[in-house]
Amino acid sequence: MSDKPDKKILFEKFNKKIDDLYTFRDKYFILNESCTNPEDRLRELNIKLDSLIGEIESETENFESKAIYLVLLGKAYNVTPDFSQKSFDSLTKCLKLDPKLVDGWNYLGECYWKKRDFKMCKNCFEQSLKLNKNKLALRGLSMVIRQLITSEPKNTKNLIDESIRLAKESLQFDFKDGMSWYILANCYVSLFFSPFGQQNVTILKQAISAFNQALKDESVAQLQSDLYYNKSMISMYEENWSDVLNCLSKALNLDPFWHEVKDNLKGCLKFLSNIQEMIKTKGKLKSKKFQSLIDEIQKSDLGPYVGSYQTEKEKIELSQCNLKDLKPGLNTNKVLVGKVICTLQPKTTDAENLNIICFTCCIADSNGDCAALTIYNLAIGDGVIIGNSIAIPEPWLERVDFKFNLRENLKNQTILNEISDNMDFEFKFDSIRVENPSVLVVKGKKWGKDKVSSAFFVPKVVQD
Repeated sequence: MSDKPDKKILFEKFNKKIDDLYTFRDKYFILNESCTNPEDRLRELNIKLDSLIGEIESETENFESKAIYLVLLGKAYNVTPDFSQKSFDSLTKCLKLDPKLVDGWNYLGECYWKKRDFKMCKNCFEQSLKLNKNKLALRGLSMVIRQLITSEPKNTKNLIDESIRLAKESLQFDFKDGMSWYILANCYVSLFFSPFGQQNVTILKQAISAFNQALKDESVAQLQSDLYYNKSMISMYEENWSDVLNCLSKALNLDPFWHEVKDNLKGCLKFLSNIQEMIKTKGKLKSKKFQSLIDEIQKSDLGPYVGSYQTEKEKIELSQCNLKDLKPGLNTNKVLVGKVICTLQPKTTDAENLNIICFTCCIADSNGDCAALTIYNLAIGDGVIIGNSIAIPEPWLERVDFKFNLRENLKNQTILNEISDNMDFEFKFDSIRVENPSVLVVKGKKWGKDKVSSAFFVPKVVQD
């Protein structure tokens, strides 16, 4: 009687145990909310890993081949967050014995990813695909191709396009696979913020849609802290502040010792609180100074926007307005003019670690009403200062209005205390969003294209 079925069962048994070990690693902080030391996870993970390796080694002679035994060892050792030499050595030996083992190439590709050797990582996934089209290799290749942009900047557009194609192809194997959707979302984010994406709204919507599809897969939604981090950055660009805070909280619950996420959550709460405070206190200016500023607002501050404005395509009629005249969204045929009453860059607001990509200030109109002003794609070093007049044609109004309870969203008590003494937040203010700085008129003069740069954001991708 053939013993091959038993050997197959043995492989599946240990493969399942290794998968469970990966789940233990990813869910550790969710299941241990009181954890105060990030080393606890690694210590317990290594204990379980050593035990599992012992079990696998005790069955060395019972596997279908030495290569199968080694690929299991390689996959198991690769559970550690950083590069594992033992995993690398096991997989290298495995592929010398059986170079047609698809899983061996995929796991070795992940080793090279952790080693930051993207050229060899790419080679591994390509070898896997030559043997058999599979979603793990397609996803891995999609990720690593985007890492080559730094070394091949002239080929950026082709690399991003190829990355998108590969991610889409991986979805053909399983349309509901959350990891494939997540990698596709990151591809769209890369394209959106590249010079070739030109911050096209359609691409942004595709990224958000892909993120939302990824979150429908619980195996991804419950494990991938970097997914929530990346989605928070897109939501920050959209000024969807409620989603930013929710995403950062979820990322921190999955990995409470990820300092960048903690800094962003803390900085975001501080940043929003400062905006609200500065609007409420009218930039903390003395009454006489504030009144003097808004009394200075005059028709000449409109610059070329007096009455109408000729664009490259058409003549636009514009009527001067104040904040109370605006509705949420685009306000066509209107031009808002006001005075800058304060600037709110993170480094000047105790939110210096906030990964924000716009210039922020507060303005007051001739009625004395105040709002935030966010200017995107502004060249580094440029901006406005207190007292500058500023005219904004066809302004886009965002109405921020939501509540956020820190205790309800964060599970780890130690991290909770590090974020803020305040647990309940309520944000309610208006904000004007400007995508193109060159449309602004500052001190009566229209800004030129020299004021325009491009926002840049690299998704925080982690492959396990």
